[in-house]
Amino acid sequence: MRDNYLIHHGIKGQQWGVRHGPPYPIDGTGDISIKQGTHFKRLSIYDESDAVGHAYVNYLKNDSRHYRGFFTARLKAQNKGRTVYSIDLEAAKDLRAPSKQKRLDTFIELYKNDPIIGKKLGAYHKSDNHYFTPLPRMFYEWKFSRLEKSNKLDSLGYRTFVRSIGGDEYTRNAYFNALAKKGYHFVTDDMDAGRFGKEPSIVFDRKSSTSYIGQTPVSTKEMLSIIKDEGVYMKSAKD
Repeated sequence: MRDNYLIHHGIKGQQWGVRHGPPYPIDGTGDISIKQGTHFKRLSIYDESDAVGHAYVNYLKNDSRHYRGFFTARLKAQNKGRTVYSIDLEAAKDLRAPSKQKRLDTFIELYKNDPIIGKKLGAYHKSDNHYFTPLPRMFYEWKFSRLEKSNKLDSLGYRTFVRSIGGDEYTRNAYFNALAKKGYHFVTDDMDAGRFGKEPSIVFDRKSSTSYIGQTPVSTKEMLSIIKDEGVYMKSAKD
């Protein structure tokens, strides 16, 4: 799938290593604001000059470097050593993403208003944990449809939800559409944030929100150099 991988960001005129407050503009509500012209990058094994749909992207230097090493290696391993490209995109307009609380609130709204969401979470949990889920799928669909009663909606429910977004089209579309109606254009990828980067993100509609700039292959030499230096990256991510 050409939409499952990501990487990096820069704003025109901004110097790497020069930080003005947080690594991204945050308004008084905790939302993230991105200016038109912001540069994003992602990784892909495809020509994406005419790609449509959502796009996993990133816009921090250390995140970019990490993914160019780790995700390039992963993509090569999954695709018999095929060439991996670094895709350059640019924000076509000012973009907004919701705060963590608004992301959680939107999930809870979806869960309460659409009974299919709970069943989808149960089915995903069964599939994702198949070695540890011996009971039939219907049991987990029932269990995840009752998370509100077990007081696990904002913990187990949300964790499962953000993991399921990448592979479940129904859940993903419901979430992205709900956020778009609230005026948002992209969202933090809470599955990977804090694990593989500080602020990996997903743009809902790359055609309306971004412009394609170009793409270049990531060399094996660069990939191996980054992987070799990963200890430096992990230390900086914790600082």
